[in-house]
Amino acid sequence: MSGGTRCNITQATDNRGIVAAYGAPGKFLHSALGFLWRSGDHRVFEAEGVAVKVEETGKIFPVSTRHSTLLQALLNRLQRSGAELALGEPLLQMATTAMGFTLATPLRTVTTPCVILTTGGQSYPGFRHKR
Repeated sequence: MSGGTRCNITQATDNRGIVAAYGAPGKFLHSALGFLWRSGDHRVFEAEGVAVKVEETGKIFPVSTRHSTLLQALLNRLQRSGAELALGEPLLQMATTAMGFTLATPLRTVTTPCVILTTGGQSYPGFRHKR
C-alpha cells in the first residue's frame, strides 16, 4: 500500500522508527517487531540474491519492484529449510502432543514439533481493497 504496488520491504530505520511512522495506533507493533523484526532484515533478501534499493523516503524496495522477486526468494529459503508449505489444505483440527502438534486436514494427519499458522487478515485497519 505504501509502496505504490512496488513491494515495499521495510523502512531504513529501527523498530521505534517503524512504530512512530505507523502513528498512534502503532503501539501494538512493539511486541511483534521486538520478537520478529530486526533493523536490517532486508539483508535476508539480499542473501537470497535480491538486489534492494533505499529511496530518499527511507523505504526499501527490491530493485525489480516486483513482488514475485521476494516471493521466489522466500520460497527458495523455505525449501532449503526443510519446512513444508501447505496451501489450499484447510486445517480441521490441531492438538498438542508430547511430540509437539498433531494437525488434521482433509488430506492427511501430520505430527510435527512446531507449527507456523497464518490465517491472513487485514494488515492495516484503514485500508480497503477496491475490486
